[in-house]
Amino acid sequence: MWETIHTGQKKKYVMTATCTHAHYGLVSGHAYTLVDTVELVDKIKGSKIKLIQMRSPWGDKESYKGPWGEEDERWTDDMKA
Repeated sequence: MWETIHTGQKKKYVMTATCTHAHYGLVSGHAYTLVDTVELVDKIKGSKIKLIQMRSPWGDKESYKGPWGEEDERWTDDMKA
């Protein structure tokens, strides 16, 4: 699934997603726009981290609060640049 989404992002496809159950602040049955994909490297473990950035058309009314969310402590200044 990652390769399909990542390739679509590179080709500037318009993509959306939904979830069937509320999870980490995501709303069940709500549509989200897939904005970007990125692969980071964990410098300690040497493993790849694959992330998908999504946007809610509702704006700030709800936000993802799970792993790698905006407030996650794993984000370093290097990763944010």
